[in-house]
Amino acid sequence: MIPYLKKIFENLVDLQLDEDEIMAISMISNEGEIVNLRNCSMRGTEVEEWMKVLEESMKHSLKICIRNAVISYDNEERKEWIVKNSC
Repeated sequence: MIPYLKKIFENLVDLQLDEDEIMAISMISNEGEIVNLRNCSMRGTEVEEWMKVLEESMKHSLKICIRNAVISYDNEERKEWIVKNSC
């Protein structure tokens, strides 16, 4: 667990990192929800810069997840759609 993460980003309690701890792979909410991150490298950056990269990656990942859910809404039954689009 990364210290103070919960205080910086609301409802974000942990990040899953790769083996080398260079890339953040996914973010984990207080409720245990997991959302995969895209392009979130921690290599060679200051903490402030890494926090900006993390925030942008979080926004980008959620936009993609929401966009995919909206696109597939008309093509699936509601129950299947809810389960399938739980990022």
